[in-house]
Amino acid sequence: FDARRLSNGLLWMVSPRRRPEALQFCQRLNPILRRYFVGIVLVVLYASIAAYIGLGLVLGIHHALLLAALTGLLELLPLIGPVASAVLAGLVAVREAASVSNILAYIVYAIALRLSIDQFFGPIVLGRAAHVRPVVVLFCFLSGGILLGVAGIVLAVPVALTIKVALTMRNERLQPGGSGGAPA
Repeated sequence: FDARRLSNGLLWMVSPRRRPEALQFCQRLNPILRRYFVGIVLVVLYASIAAYIGLGLVLGIHHALLLAALTGLLELLPLIGPVASAVLAGLVAVREAASVSNILAYIVYAIALRLSIDQFFGPIVLGRAAHVRPVVVLFCFLSGGILLGVAGIVLAVPVALTIKVALTMRNERLQPGGSGGAPA
C-alpha cells in the first residue's frame, strides 16, 4: 500500500541530476517485474492443480486437496519446497499404499510433476512473463543457486531482469539517435 511512498523515498536518495534517469529506469522495470511475479503465481497454481490431478484423481490419495495446496505453496521455496512437498506426499502415499505398484505409481507421478514444472511450465511461463528465453531463466536459477544458494535462486531472475533493463537503457543512450552518449 505504501509502494509509491517507498519508491519516492528511494528516488530521493538518488542525486537530483540522476533522478529523471532513475525514474525512467523504475518505470521500465516495474511492469517487467510485475509480469514476472504474476508468472510465479501461475506456476504455483499450475503446481497445485497438477498435484491435485495426480494425487487425488489418478492415485486416489486421501487429503489430496491439502497436499496439492501445500505443493503449490512450497513451490515458492526453491529446492527445499519441492523436496518437502514430494516427501510429505510420498509419506502419505506409502502409508495408503496397498501394493508396491502404488508406490511405484507415486514415484512416476512425482518425477512427472517435477519435470513438468521445472523443465516445461516454469521456464516457459516465467520466460514469457519477463520476455526472457526459458533457457535464460534456467541459467539464472542455476547460477543464482551456485552463487548464493536458496536466496540466489529467489533473486536470480529479478536481478537478471534489472540488469537487462539497465543495459537496454544504456545501449539506447549510446545509439547515434540516443541522448548523445554517456553523461559526464
